[in-house]
This record gives sequence, structure tokens and C-alpha cells, in this order.
Amino acid sequence: MADLDPDPDPLPDPHSHPQTSAAVPAPADAAAGGLPARWHALRDSMRHLVAFGGLRAMWSGQPAAAIVESFADALLGLVHARLVLVRLPDASAEVLEVLRTAEGGLTRPRARRAARRLAPLLIAENVGARLRIPSPVGRGPLSLVVVPLGHETLAGFVAVGSPAAGFPDELERALLGVATGQAAVALREREQFELATRERAEEALREGASERRALDDSPPATST
Repeated sequence: MADLDPDPDPLPDPHSHPQTSAAVPAPADAAAGGLPARWHALRDSMRHLVAFGGLRAMWSGQPAAAIVESFADALLGLVHARLVLVRLPDASAEVLEVLRTAEGGLTRPRARRAARRLAPLLIAENVGARLRIPSPVGRGPLSLVVVPLGHETLAGFVAVGSPAAGFPDELERALLGVATGQAAVALREREQFELATRERAEEALREGASERRALDDSPPATST
């Protein structure tokens, strides 16, 4: 005879004493039939991250300034930041600087003033630390994190700020790491492309100069 499975939900013994257990609170949004707010934020971040990955194809062949500008714009939505500042030295030893805010509409002079206030914080000693600072673009404090944006000979920093006191949390730090890594690869590829283009141009100039010297040094043709 086959063994019978035990009753998965036996009736309680009326003579036994009921066991008490501590109540487990439900998530805040569970009573309303929805997912917790954290899951909504995670789903939204994943959607932004997928869209962010598509930027790599768009960055191909673009100058560094265009890459940095679209990177800053995308980073705002990825971690729901209030502001993003990217500072990166370019090949001519000048500083490429882009500041974006969630509200938008900053005039160029105001954006430059805000960037100047933040620039002293973009140093290696502040990488990874959560800095609490007055907002340079509005009222109230900001939690600011500095992330390195390095690629071989060029190295810069990204500052990302949010009014949330706990910003960035572990998820937001992971997203920032992935995003800055992708931007660094794109900038490195752009740098290598520009270097190869300059080398080809210089080689073509050298070959042209060599051919001209050869023609100048050749003896004149004699008539018979």
C-alpha cells in the first residue's frame, strides 16, 4: 500500500493550548495591494540602467563633450539625483566641465558659479564619502558623493547630489559604479581614436615631406 501524505493543514486539537506568535508587519504598500516603494524605485532604476546601456552605441564617434553631456543627463534619472557635475581634463589640458540639475533651466553664469563652489570637493580624498553640503543651486542641504571617472592618461571626477540624507545607498552606489565605468570606457575609446587619427595625420605629413625632399634632391633630367 502506498504511503499517504500527511494532512498539510490538520485541524487544531481543541484540547491543546494555542501557540502565540509575534505579528510580522507588512510592507508599507502591501495593505494597498502594491509593491513596496523600494521595489518601485529598483524597477525604475533598472529601466534607466537599460536605457543607459544604449548610450554606448550613441557615444560611438562622438566628441568627448557630447559624451560627458549625455552622461550627466542620464545620471540624473538613473539615481534620481538633484544635480550632477562632471569635471574632466581634455587632451589640450583644459577642463571639460558639465553641470546638470533635475530642475533644469540654469543660466550659464549660475551653472558656472555652482560648479566653482563644488570644484574644490572633487578630489581623491573625498571619493566614496558622503558629504553633507549646502546646495549650490537652491535651498536646503545636499548629500554629495564623489566618484572617480578615470581612463588611462586622463582622470576626472563626478559629483552627484541628492537632498535625501541617506544618499547614496548601496544600490545607488552600485548604479553609479556601473554608469561611470561605461562612460570611462567610452571616453577611453574616444581618446584612443583621436590619438590614432593624429598619428595617421602626422605620418601622412612626414611621408609627404620625405617625398618632396626626394624630388628636390634628385638630379635634373638631362637631354640627349
